Amino acid sequence: MKKIISFLLIFMLLVTGALATTTGDGMTFDSTDDYRTDKVMTELPVTIEAEFKLPAGQTKRGGVIVGNYIKKGVAGLNIEIHTNGNPRIYYLDNTGTVREYKLASVNVCTGEWVHMAVVLKASTSKLYWYINGELVATQSKAYSKVPLNFRDSMVIGGDCRTANADDLFNGSIREVLIYDDIRSAEEIALDATTETIDTNGLIAAYRPALNADGTKPETITDLAGNGYDMKSPSPWATTEVTTNPYAYSMAIVGDQQMLVSGAPLAYSNMIDWIADNKDEKNIQHVFSFGNVATSNAAWNYATADSAMFNLGAKVPYSVMRGYDESAAGFNTSFAAKRHGTDIDGAYDATMLNTYRKFDINGVKYLVINLDWEATTEVLAWASELCSANPDCNVIIATHENVCYTNSANAQSFWNNLIKNHSNINLVLCRDYFSKKVAVTTKTGDKGNTVKMIALPRLSHSNYSLSGLVAMMYFSEDGKNVQFRYYSTAEDKYFMDENQFSVTLDTVTPAAEETSKELSIKLEKDEADNEINVNSTYIVSISEGGTVSTDKLTFNIKLNAPISGKMLVARYTASGVLCGFTSYDAARTMNISIDNPVRGEKVKFMWWNSMTGLIPVTGSKWVQTYVIE
Repeated sequence: MKKIISFLLIFMLLVTGALATTTGDGMTFDSTDDYRTDKVMTELPVTIEAEFKLPAGQTKRGGVIVGNYIKKGVAGLNIEIHTNGNPRIYYLDNTGTVREYKLASVNVCTGEWVHMAVVLKASTSKLYWYINGELVATQSKAYSKVPLNFRDSMVIGGDCRTANADDLFNGSIREVLIYDDIRSAEEIALDATTETIDTNGLIAAYRPALNADGTKPETITDLAGNGYDMKSPSPWATTEVTTNPYAYSMAIVGDQQMLVSGAPLAYSNMIDWIADNKDEKNIQHVFSFGNVATSNAAWNYATADSAMFNLGAKVPYSVMRGYDESAAGFNTSFAAKRHGTDIDGAYDATMLNTYRKFDINGVKYLVINLDWEATTEVLAWASELCSANPDCNVIIATHENVCYTNSANAQSFWNNLIKNHSNINLVLCRDYFSKKVAVTTKTGDKGNTVKMIALPRLSHSNYSLSGLVAMMYFSEDGKNVQFRYYSTAEDKYFMDENQFSVTLDTVTPAAEETSKELSIKLEKDEADNEINVNSTYIVSISEGGTVSTDKLTFNIKLNAPISGKMLVARYTASGVLCGFTSYDAARTMNISIDNPVRGEKVKFMWWNSMTGLIPVTGSKWVQTYVIE
């Protein structure tokens, strides 16, 4: 019976085997031919077998045979050959815990076909490794007690990072079998010497082979018939891409180091394309996501500096540092005095953390560009900007991957900034190793929807020279955004999946409200004999302007003095006092409430200022004001 991943408490295995009687030379894989399943595997692999060939004597990593690992913090599994021909299982459970099991005693880089299998026997918590049908090692390991729920598709000849050529399998693969049950030694020995595939407990089965004309197939069929076919989608959009009418646009360029260093002319052409289309596409802002210099090379910076500076003559832009760049190198090359003309302010005297405000057709924007691994102090600065501009739609842009909250840096961005402000509705960042644009929707603490869009990291892939620009086309009210990922070198759109639309939870500037005159009766309590008054005192409360998201201020004036008493307000959202004051000679006072919530209440009462701010005996909260 198949074991569903979400109901299992432990993970297991890898099995691969060299099938002596399997014919053909199998297939090799690269980042262009990216074979992956259409659907996510819901069964837990318990036995994995593979037949492959790697160059004899190879010491570098052999690469991933089959896997769906994409990044730290996301559940995934890889069956791979590590350095020195050592087989390895590498996986992360749902908590982001990494587990690695390597067979250091075996070298499969022989130049011959090898059948390898690994089985996890849950009852003994052991891994059983087989090479060419023979048991060669048993490992006792501790396994995760957390369910392993995959998020991403399985890939053959690599994993979900196959935009990174370093992780591709650098040999040939001609069979992969994935089972959800424990294969016995006898069954594995038979698998290694016959072409017959046992379908009992079989999740998926693959025999990669070239077409008769020597070309690679579009699909590697799942011989188990469970719908886990491996497909190699075209990197270019196969359907006509159209863009509906829009009012204005913004552009994003991602990791650029390979383009800058490997094809500087193509890089300049990409930036020129943006400048040349400024008027036609009404481009209002350009985001440059950093990583422009390989190893902080000065000449790389010089190329980017020249291109971006020339762009600034036509289109406002912002730059940010990537993780491959030092702060010193970035600050020297992107000096604020040269590149700061399009920003309205910065955290310090550099371009590491900057912001820009602009208004398009009455839609106000605040763009905040944050440094790689921004500190809590920087995030506090950005938070203050958001609070000070409640009528602006805030776009947070950073090289940091903040689409997933598992990493410490992503958690810090979310907890210290993004979730706390109702006007943050769009976050742009850089993902790790994928061809697909990742879109995540989260809900902030104020109930607002935040769209988080991560651009693929393609700087080390075959597509790094394509001059890719991500265009965001906005409707007039800024709510609807059409996302188009376009190659300026190929004049093609990059992948059908990367052409999509999102709806933003935009901020609508509030109309100015007139001041409200509120009459509140503060009557003495009949049971309170300590208040020596003979009549009701009327307090006139004027609320000036709007109720902002940051502060609500009551301007209070007494019609008559009350000797020795203080007026106290309690904000019911927190249950604590939000202000208390005695009146001045003009019988006026002010009470302010930070971060008021509409619908909550403010209650007023008299306190006895003569006895250490103790409520007058028998006093009650005598009046309530509901925040509108």
